[in-house]
Amino acid sequence: MTFDQIKSFYLVAVLGTFAKAAEQLNTTQPTISARIAALEDRLGVSLFDRSGHRVALTPQGRSFLRSAEKLLEIQAKALKRYGKGELRGIVRIGASDTMAVIW
Repeated sequence: MTFDQIKSFYLVAVLGTFAKAAEQLNTTQPTISARIAALEDRLGVSLFDRSGHRVALTPQGRSFLRSAEKLLEIQAKALKRYGKGELRGIVRIGASDTMAVIW
């Protein structure tokens, strides 16, 4: 079980779709699906009822959501406390129209 899987699960649960979670994480919907499938396989339970574009948590999914929230909170606190070497901030990149067309 990885934090990427847990965060993906959490965002799907909160946002209601795999596509919205993928957008939030700047990845693809198939990547989110694979992470959720791997997590469900590892836990041995189905976390979501999938019907159409929306998903709903199963009872096991609702239970795991509470654990996921705690795990992500602990991770955030640890990174804040011990993640001194991590780069932070916003990077802005500008380019002329000519360069933008070429690339």
